[in-house]
Amino acid sequence: MKMVALFGWVVCSSAAVADEGEVSNRQELEVAGQFEFISPAVGIDRSFHLSRAIWASTLQKGPASARLELGAVRSGGNDSYIGVAGESIVMQVRIAEAQWRPDFIHAEAAAGLVEDLWVAEANAAWDFRSLSPSVGEYEGWMERSDLGMRAQLGLLNNRLQGGVSMTSGEGLANRERNAGQNAAAILRWVQPMGADGDDSLRLSVYGRNGSRGLSFARDHRVGGILSADVSGMNLGAGALKAWGVDGDAESQPMTVSIWASGRSNWVVMPFLRLDRAVDPQVEASVFLRALGGVNLAISKGVDGRFFYEESRAQEGAQAIRGADALSFQRRIGVELHSKLTFNP
Repeated sequence: MKMVALFGWVVCSSAAVADEGEVSNRQELEVAGQFEFISPAVGIDRSFHLSRAIWASTLQKGPASARLELGAVRSGGNDSYIGVAGESIVMQVRIAEAQWRPDFIHAEAAAGLVEDLWVAEANAAWDFRSLSPSVGEYEGWMERSDLGMRAQLGLLNNRLQGGVSMTSGEGLANRERNAGQNAAAILRWVQPMGADGDDSLRLSVYGRNGSRGLSFARDHRVGGILSADVSGMNLGAGALKAWGVDGDAESQPMTVSIWASGRSNWVVMPFLRLDRAVDPQVEASVFLRALGGVNLAISKGVDGRFFYEESRAQEGAQAIRGADALSFQRRIGVELHSKLTFNP
């Protein structure tokens, strides 16, 4: 009830000042529910689940803006009976940023619970996060956000873009565990293509130097993404290398992904994604996953998705966080997905 009241207060009060032309108000609500069949089935049946529920709000007045994003999570996780009011689904603060965007240059500064540079880049390249998180998040090697600060700058008519961040290194769900901070940087080139410039090619490289946990375990990352929007198609490939995962300094896994899909203006949109993960330090640790399906536009803002996923893992792959312990598993399902944006 308090969350509903807060949402209503933000929308109504900010709408009042927006009428005076002082504050712009952007609200976004995304919800998706799934039914899936998993074979072979393991443990308790979870055929129905809330795959995505996100409310994002951004208020801006001149160069000053504030961004808040809440996401639904199952309290206690899927394997615990200790949660909030049973094991209720609760809203978690995922992003909370104070932002400054000057009018005279392509630049941004942010502080608070800031969005991760790599995750933001991967999200821009992959449209079906309710079915599968972007590269890095699926394996659990990257966090959506972290406490800290971020700055970004665009040059050459915003074709060359760079960003740096300094964060706690513990992610959005944990407080600081040591005296170290994570330093990260990203550099991207955006090349317009075609006569009208609607198509584009985007190349990004990323690096992070960090530590995690009480033991100062190394938590470094290097990655890159190449994506293109060409003739209504979205094509991309990404790779991410880790040195240290979740406090294990010896883990050195790497993942490679490729994907292709139509864009949102297609009534029937096919999509395909292939992922491969391996840890050279672990014998027989290859994990492969293929996700494919069709997105059907039912009406503006509402889509039906039919998908098939198949994963194969060698016997050592369970050592890679996020890899299924089973050697083979398939997932078949349907999802109803809604994403609405409005400016009260």
